[in-house]
Amino acid sequence: MSENVKTVLSLIAIAVAAPFLYWSWTSETINPPRPEMSQSEKDAGILRRACKNLLEGVLHDPSSAEWSMGDDGWYQRWPVRDDGAKLSVTATFRSNNAFGVLVMGQYRCTADREDGVLVFTGLESL
Repeated sequence: MSENVKTVLSLIAIAVAAPFLYWSWTSETINPPRPEMSQSEKDAGILRRACKNLLEGVLHDPSSAEWSMGDDGWYQRWPVRDDGAKLSVTATFRSNNAFGVLVMGQYRCTADREDGVLVFTGLESL
Protein backbone atom coordinates (compact mmCIF):
# COMPACT_ATOMS: atom_id res chain seq x y z
CA MET A 1 0.00 0.00 0.00
CA SER A 2 1.14 3.46 -0.72
CA GLU A 3 1.74 6.05 1.99
CA ASN A 4 -1.24 8.13 0.85
CA VAL A 5 -3.65 5.20 1.26
CA LYS A 6 -2.30 4.46 4.76
CA THR A 7 -2.70 8.10 5.73
CA VAL A 8 -6.28 8.28 4.43
CA LEU A 9 -7.24 5.03 6.20
CA SER A 10 -5.70 6.28 9.45
CA LEU A 11 -7.68 9.53 9.24
CA ILE A 12 -10.92 7.60 8.58
CA ALA A 13 -10.25 5.34 11.58
CA ILE A 14 -9.66 8.39 13.79
CA ALA A 15 -12.82 10.08 12.49
CA VAL A 16 -14.87 6.96 13.31
CA ALA A 17 -13.31 6.33 16.74
CA ALA A 18 -13.22 9.91 18.03
CA PRO A 19 -17.00 10.38 18.57
CA PHE A 20 -17.25 7.04 20.37
CA LEU A 21 -14.34 7.90 22.68
CA TYR A 22 -15.78 11.35 23.39
CA TRP A 23 -19.17 9.83 24.24
CA SER A 24 -17.64 7.22 26.55
CA TRP A 25 -15.62 9.85 28.46
CA THR A 26 -18.54 12.23 28.90
CA SER A 27 -21.40 9.75 29.39
CA GLU A 28 -22.90 9.77 32.88
CA THR A 29 -24.04 6.15 32.47
CA ILE A 30 -20.43 5.00 32.03
CA ASN A 31 -18.83 7.60 34.35
CA PRO A 32 -21.46 8.53 36.96
CA PRO A 33 -20.69 11.61 39.06
CA ARG A 34 -19.31 10.87 42.51
CA PRO A 35 -21.49 11.90 45.43
CA GLU A 36 -20.20 14.75 47.60
CA MET A 37 -18.75 13.66 50.96
CA SER A 38 -20.43 15.07 54.04
CA GLN A 39 -18.39 17.00 56.60
CA SER A 40 -18.91 14.14 59.06
CA GLU A 41 -17.35 11.66 56.59
CA LYS A 42 -14.43 14.03 55.97
CA ASP A 43 -13.86 14.43 59.72
CA ALA A 44 -13.95 10.65 60.20
CA GLY A 45 -11.27 10.23 57.53
CA ILE A 46 -9.11 12.93 59.10
CA LEU A 47 -9.36 11.26 62.52
CA ARG A 48 -8.54 7.82 61.11
CA ARG A 49 -5.43 9.15 59.34
CA ALA A 50 -4.30 11.13 62.41
CA CYS A 51 -4.78 8.08 64.61
CA LYS A 52 -2.71 5.90 62.26
CA ASN A 53 0.07 8.50 62.20
CA LEU A 54 0.12 8.73 66.00
CA LEU A 55 0.17 4.96 66.38
CA GLU A 56 3.17 4.69 64.08
CA GLY A 57 5.04 6.87 66.60
CA VAL A 58 4.02 4.67 69.55
CA LEU A 59 4.79 1.23 68.08
CA HIS A 60 8.09 -0.57 68.74
CA ASP A 61 8.38 -1.58 65.07
CA PRO A 62 6.08 0.56 62.89
CA SER A 63 7.34 -1.08 59.70
CA SER A 64 5.89 -4.41 60.87
CA ALA A 65 2.37 -3.01 61.34
CA GLU A 66 -0.41 -4.75 59.44
CA TRP A 67 -3.11 -2.12 59.35
CA SER A 68 -5.59 -4.01 57.19
CA MET A 69 -7.32 -6.76 59.10
CA GLY A 70 -9.47 -7.76 56.13
CA ASP A 71 -9.85 -7.48 52.41
CA ASP A 72 -11.32 -3.98 52.49
CA GLY A 73 -8.39 -2.43 54.38
CA TRP A 74 -7.80 -0.59 57.62
CA TYR A 75 -9.76 2.47 56.62
CA GLN A 76 -13.10 0.65 56.45
CA ARG A 77 -12.38 -1.55 59.47
CA TRP A 78 -11.84 1.29 61.95
CA PRO A 79 -15.33 2.34 63.04
CA VAL A 80 -15.88 5.97 63.95
CA ARG A 81 -18.45 7.08 66.53
CA ASP A 82 -19.68 10.61 65.95
CA ASP A 83 -22.13 12.30 68.31
CA GLY A 84 -21.87 15.69 66.65
CA ALA A 85 -19.37 17.26 69.07
CA LYS A 86 -17.01 14.36 69.77
CA LEU A 87 -15.56 11.68 67.53
CA SER A 88 -13.77 8.48 68.46
CA VAL A 89 -12.19 5.78 66.34
CA THR A 90 -11.19 2.29 67.43
CA ALA A 91 -8.03 1.18 65.66
CA THR A 92 -7.32 -2.56 65.43
CA PHE A 93 -4.07 -3.82 63.89
CA ARG A 94 -1.14 -6.21 64.31
CA SER A 95 2.51 -5.34 64.80
CA ASN A 96 5.70 -6.65 66.38
CA ASN A 97 6.14 -6.00 70.08
CA ALA A 98 9.48 -5.35 71.82
CA PHE A 99 10.33 -9.07 71.58
CA GLY A 100 9.67 -9.23 67.83
CA VAL A 101 6.42 -11.20 68.23
CA LEU A 102 3.44 -10.22 66.07
CA VAL A 103 0.62 -9.23 68.44
CA MET A 104 -2.80 -7.65 68.09
CA GLY A 105 -3.19 -4.03 69.17
CA GLN A 106 -6.26 -1.95 69.79
CA TYR A 107 -6.36 1.77 70.57
CA ARG A 108 -9.03 4.44 70.76
CA CYS A 109 -8.35 7.90 69.36
CA THR A 110 -10.66 10.77 70.25
CA ALA A 111 -11.22 14.29 68.93
CA ASP A 112 -13.57 17.21 69.62
CA ARG A 113 -15.13 19.60 67.13
CA GLU A 114 -14.38 23.17 68.10
CA ASP A 115 -15.72 25.84 65.75
CA GLY A 116 -15.72 23.41 62.83
CA VAL A 117 -12.13 22.27 63.49
CA LEU A 118 -11.12 18.84 64.80
CA VAL A 119 -8.97 18.97 67.92
CA PHE A 120 -7.26 15.70 68.85
CA THR A 121 -7.93 14.91 72.52
CA GLY A 122 -6.50 11.49 73.25
CA LEU A 123 -5.01 8.13 72.44
CA GLU A 124 -5.67 5.22 74.79
CA SER A 125 -4.82 1.54 74.68
CA LEU A 126 -7.76 -0.85 74.93
